[in-house]
Amino acid sequence: MNQLTDQQLLREYAERRLESAFAELVRRHVHLVYSAALVRL
Repeated sequence: MNQLTDQQLLREYAERRLESAFAELVRRHVHLVYSAALVRL
């Protein structure tokens, strides 16, 4: 899964509900999302 682009992973999740694709997106971007949430607090 980690050789796919973010766009490809999102498509896999949206079209096929592939949980592993969503998990990879979360793994790649968890720090960005967490940092953005902290700024909002």
